[in-house]
Amino acid sequence: MTQRRIARADMSVPSFVSPEARDLIKRLLVLDPEKRISLDEIQRHPWILKHCVKDERTMKRSSGSASSKDAKQ
Repeated sequence: MTQRRIARADMSVPSFVSPEARDLIKRLLVLDPEKRISLDEIQRHPWILKHCVKDERTMKRSSGSASSKDAKQ
């Protein structure tokens, strides 16, 4: 099962996936949140910069989260 393989850090990325995409995927799947790639790093990752339109890369941190809505009240 994929979930177990991720938990054991036993994931392999298919060979047809580009090195940049492979790097991003592996960094996203790091179990330890302290070591996992941050949102800022994701937005600056070479694969994102190459394949995502600039407007799509802009993340609004406050949109949709309950905690940010509560903070505004």
